[in-house]
Amino acid sequence: MIDDLDTTLANLLKTSARDGSVLKEDNRIFFLPPDDDWRAAARPLCLNVYLCRVHEHREARESGWNTIITDTGHTRVAPPSLIECSYVITAWSLAGATDDLGRTQEEHGLLGEVLGILLANPTIPSAALQGQLSAQVDEPLLFSLGPEDVGSERDFWSSFGTHARPSLTCKVVLAWPLIAAPTGTPVATTRLTLTANPPA
Repeated sequence: MIDDLDTTLANLLKTSARDGSVLKEDNRIFFLPPDDDWRAAARPLCLNVYLCRVHEHREARESGWNTIITDTGHTRVAPPSLIECSYVITAWSLAGATDDLGRTQEEHGLLGEVLGILLANPTIPSAALQGQLSAQVDEPLLFSLGPEDVGSERDFWSSFGTHARPSLTCKVVLAWPLIAAPTGTPVATTRLTLTANPPA
């Protein structure tokens, strides 16, 4: 399901981008770690959307069970687990403008466009959902935008062999369905009412 979230985010960014944006072109949104190998490939202006953290929101999960009754039996279903996925989003111009100022302006422009798209979509529109997510009744929520929560920012970027750079952190909450447990067949009941006959 997480791979469907990747394609959903890519679809949202691509379909919501302004006319003429590089986001509408193929091979401009990547979900690979922004490490030395990825940066070594000379690419024009592009976006890196790196999944840096996945964890469960146990405190926000509903308690209790829901019972679904069908013709063949009834099933107890636990409320879905709420999974938060955090993405660090960065813009890169590895083969664009030839000077540092030009590259920086390109990257900041693309990052600003992405920020506008995310702020305009507090929830992910159903039309953008891909794969298993398209069958969910509850839409994944665009939880928040904020700084990286993956430890020291300097340590985070040094682990990829580069310096800190402007980024957005997009947090999406998924309703992850749990396995249902069948509990039995329906029980038919008949109500019998007895009344006394009046005396003759």
